[in-house]
Amino acid sequence: MRIRNKKGDILVGNVIFIVLNIIYISILITFLYTKASGAVLLEEVSAKQIALLIDGAQPGMWFYLNMEEAYDAAEENGVDFSSIITKTGNTITVKLDDSGERAGYSYSFFNGVDVDIEDIPKSKEYKFVIEEKTP
Repeated sequence: MRIRNKKGDILVGNVIFIVLNIIYISILITFLYTKASGAVLLEEVSAKQIALLIDGAQPGMWFYLNMEEAYDAAEENGVDFSSIITKTGNTITVKLDDSGERAGYSYSFFNGVDVDIEDIPKSKEYKFVIEEKTP
């Protein structure tokens, strides 16, 4: 009978373990970097802020929202400023990256009003007009 040398098997197992850990950590760091990047975080904050402002508004009110940071992020990513904010039903969507991988960040408002959203050229602001919801 021949005795096999087990030292080689332990080394291969450790190398595989280290390589898998490096892959896992690199994926985790990539995820955290993209999640904490300016555009993604700014989309989320802006969508929630707009929805909360609309929820607190009443018909006949209007407000301006300075979107200078969003304008800079959209310009950096090649997105047209007039298409940053969209409304579908009771959902506000803010999209600052036109890479096609994501559809932006959407957040719903619960106030039963109709909202007209218009960008104001050359001012980096959006105007929101709150109106009575038509049946």
